[in-house]
Amino acid sequence: GGYASYKWNTGATTQSITVNKSGTYTVTVANSNGCKATAPSVSVHVLPTPRLEVTGETKVCQNSVVRYVATESWTLDYKWTISGGRLLTSPDSNIIVVEWLIAGPGNVRLEASASNICTWDVDLPVTVTATTRPVITVHGPSILCQGTPVRLEAPPGYSTYAWSTYDSTRSITVTKAGSYTVIVRDPNGCEMRSEPVHIIFSVKPNANIDGPVRIKPTENAVFKAVAKAGFTYNWFCDHGSIISGQGTAEVNI
Repeated sequence: GGYASYKWNTGATTQSITVNKSGTYTVTVANSNGCKATAPSVSVHVLPTPRLEVTGETKVCQNSVVRYVATESWTLDYKWTISGGRLLTSPDSNIIVVEWLIAGPGNVRLEASASNICTWDVDLPVTVTATTRPVITVHGPSILCQGTPVRLEAPPGYSTYAWSTYDSTRSITVTKAGSYTVIVRDPNGCEMRSEPVHIIFSVKPNANIDGPVRIKPTENAVFKAVAKAGFTYNWFCDHGSIISGQGTAEVNI
């Protein structure tokens, strides 16, 4: 302050000016005696507003994984913020992958900055449709005798079914040990994967019996089977009676 007049190279005559264009700016001042002086010039570089755009699905299913892409520019630094989901990739790239976790309104927000000076942002609202993970029903015990078939059934009401066995029916029958899953699609087009069910087939036991093949009437005899932890034993005897050992691997008859 303190000068009688100001003359900018923009033509302005105020003490201060506001500029929005790149260029070199100078001001000439004069005091009350008419003495003039020109200040050193100032160069201003105005960064252009980038064409910032985010593309990707805006109607998604809960638990789905979706890719989003922003306008690529080597002059911009990226920072992503997700509402209703979580980032599965780096937040500082122009391409991200999001897993949508919460049903309802969600949002993809991108902040882009240039030289840590200017910042621009863009929002992409997303609608997340609620889904329910299907539960497989096992008709029968999950631990079976080897070769015994067991039926696995997915819940009703879905448009399609895709089992890990490549079957496409609502229920399947399996005869092999393993983990089984099913992917279902609901009428909204949302796909959901079940938790796996684990089917275990017990090893077929060795049922050989060791004992005499001829005995005299009224004599006792001992018969033995292979003893193994976890096995149960139920003996039957024609023309005689079990004296002791029923339920074990060795009986006295």
